[in-house]
Amino acid sequence: TDIQQHAPKGAIGILVNGAKNAVFDSIYVHDIYNAADLGTDVCGPYTSDAHMATQSNGMLIDFASGTLKNLRIENVQSNNGAANGLNIYAECDLRLQMVLVRDVDAGTQLDDAMVATLNAPNTIPRACAVDIDADSVIEFIDGEDVDNVRFDNVNGYEVCQQFPIATDQNVDNQDAMQTISKKYDTYFRIGAAMFVCLLIVIIGYIGCKITAHRPEEHVAELRPLLHKRWDERSI
Repeated sequence: TDIQQHAPKGAIGILVNGAKNAVFDSIYVHDIYNAADLGTDVCGPYTSDAHMATQSNGMLIDFASGTLKNLRIENVQSNNGAANGLNIYAECDLRLQMVLVRDVDAGTQLDDAMVATLNAPNTIPRACAVDIDADSVIEFIDGEDVDNVRFDNVNGYEVCQQFPIATDQNVDNQDAMQTISKKYDTYFRIGAAMFVCLLIVIIGYIGCKITAHRPEEHVAELRPLLHKRWDERSI
């Protein structure tokens, strides 16, 4: 963005500032990367709370109102800072429907030791699928947040939980899936053991049948032939 007299805002796929009663429908934002370096106080301390030049935002909305639906955001990455799929900033009044966010990565070039030593103006790289400012008002056209906001593969040294309902639902789903997995694993083990036991019984039964029904008449036939041959040789 054009910084002029403003603080750098990092890499932004779409920036909406001050729009009123706007309608955004069927938007696809992807591949937003920010390789900006960490901030430094070599020229003096920062007067703001954070160094925002390292941030990546798929879509950033500020002081706007209207409707946003059918939004898809993928591959938002920051090397040294925060990363957000959708960032709804100050004093917005929006109605949302069907927001899909995938593959958001914050601080990809940092490690735990580097993050532990970060100080102002740098902050811990946080990743958010959808980040909503406390001053903004959000409604959903149909259903609740869990019905309209879907996200996957959001990674950072902090991960925001903007949607407690969705988060609880995800945890419940994970617990349910783990319970189902354990249940079916138990069933599989029991079934496998029963199959092995049944196989052993069948093999044993077949073996007993073969032994019990040995063709004695064949043996009886062989013995006279053998005796007959020895008798013929002796003659």
